[in-house]
Amino acid sequence: MAVGHDASVDEVGHGAMAGSESAGRLGKPFGWAGWLTAVPEDWRPLRIQGTHERGVVDLGDATRPRGQLAWSVVTRKRFDALRTLRRTMQRSARGVPIVVVPGADLEPLLLAEDEKTGRIRFAGFASQTRRVVQGFVEGEKGQETVPELRAILTGLSDQAKDKPHKWSFFSIRFTVPPDFRYREAALTLGDMRVSLVTGSEKPAAELHLRHVYPSELALARDDLGAWAAREWLRTSGERRAKTPATTKVKTELGPAAMCCKQRRARPWLPIGHRPLMEQRCLAIHDETHQRLVIVHAVVEESRMSGIIHKVLGGMYWK
Repeated sequence: MAVGHDASVDEVGHGAMAGSESAGRLGKPFGWAGWLTAVPEDWRPLRIQGTHERGVVDLGDATRPRGQLAWSVVTRKRFDALRTLRRTMQRSARGVPIVVVPGADLEPLLLAEDEKTGRIRFAGFASQTRRVVQGFVEGEKGQETVPELRAILTGLSDQAKDKPHKWSFFSIRFTVPPDFRYREAALTLGDMRVSLVTGSEKPAAELHLRHVYPSELALARDDLGAWAAREWLRTSGERRAKTPATTKVKTELGPAAMCCKQRRARPWLPIGHRPLMEQRCLAIHDETHQRLVIVHAVVEESRMSGIIHKVLGGMYWK
C-alpha cells in the first residue's frame, strides 16, 4: 500500500524501527480476539472490554499499566486508512512527530514516540479483516528499550478470518477453528474462561474454553463429572435443565468426564431441514500442566468431533 508524506508524517524503514535489539525481553506471545503480538514476560491483561467487533484491552505489569489496544470494525465501503489514522494520531500525539512504518503487518502503521514520557502512541489498519486498532505502549526506565516497544507494534497482526486463531494470555494458550469470534470472558486468579461464537452460521455455534488451576485444589472440591455437569448447566441456556449424566473418556490431554446431548434446531422447519445440533462438554484433568481444561461446544453434529480435535490439538501452541 502506497503511503504519502506531509510535514508531520514521515516514513522510516521497518528494519531501522525494529533494530537488532527488538527481540530483547519480548519472550511471551499475547493473543486476544484475533490480535497477536509478543510482549515482555511480566505484561498481562489488566482490563478487558467489548467483543470481536469493538473492544479494548489494557496491558500492564505488577506496578502499573504499560499499554492499550482499542479496536473496531470499519463498516464504510470507502475508507482511506492512512488519511483517517493520520488525523486520529495528530489529535492524540499533540505535536510529537508521526512516522509511517512500511513493511509492518498492519498497513498502514503510524507511530508517535514521545521521548519525554517514553510512550509510543500508534494507530493501524488490518485490510483483510477491516479492523482499525489504536493505543499506546510505554516502558519503565532501565527495562523495556525503545526498539522492544517498537517491536510490540511492528509485530502486531490481526489474524485472518479463514485461519485458526491463536490465543495467549497469562499462562494460557489455545487455538480455535476459523469463524469463531470472541464474545466474552471472565478472568480471575485460578479460573480463566473465554466464550466464542460464530458470526456466519445459523444457528450460531458456540465454544466455551475454561482453565481452572491448580487441579489438585479443583478436584479436591469436586470430581471431573461434577465439573463437567456444572459447566454444562451454566452455559446450556435451558430453563429447568436437568443435571446431565457423564461418562469417563480419554483425551490427548488426559482423563476426562463428558456429557453430550443432541437436538434439532429450528423446530418450525420440516424435519429434513432441521440441523442436528450437538452439545458436548469435556472436563479434562491435564496432569502435565496441573489444571482442569474444560471445553464446551455447541455445534452441528457433523462438525463436533473435528472441532474438539482441533481445539485439544491446538492447546499450549508454541
